[in-house]
Amino acid sequence: MENKTDNLEKELIQKYKLKQSEYDKKRYLKRKEELKQKYINNRDEMRKKQKEYYNNNKDRYIQYYNNNKERILEYNRNYKLQKKEANKSM
Repeated sequence: MENKTDNLEKELIQKYKLKQSEYDKKRYLKRKEELKQKYINNRDEMRKKQKEYYNNNKDRYIQYYNNNKERILEYNRNYKLQKKEANKSM
C-alpha cells in the first residue's frame, strides 16, 4: 500500500515537470523567433553587400565575360547537354 506522502511526492514531481515543459516551450518559441529575425537581418545584409560589391566591380565582370565569352558559352552548352542526358537516364 502506498502512503499519501508517496502520492503527494509523485504529484509534485508531475506538476514540476509540467511547469518546466511549459517554460521550455515558451523559451524555445521566443528563442526561435529571435533566431529567425537574426537570420533575416543577416541574409538581407549579405545580399546588400553582394549587390554593392557587384555594382562596384561591374566593369571587371563585364570585361571577364567579354574576354572569356566563347569558353563560357561552350561550358553552358555542355552543362545543358549533361543535364538532359542525366534526365533521360532517370
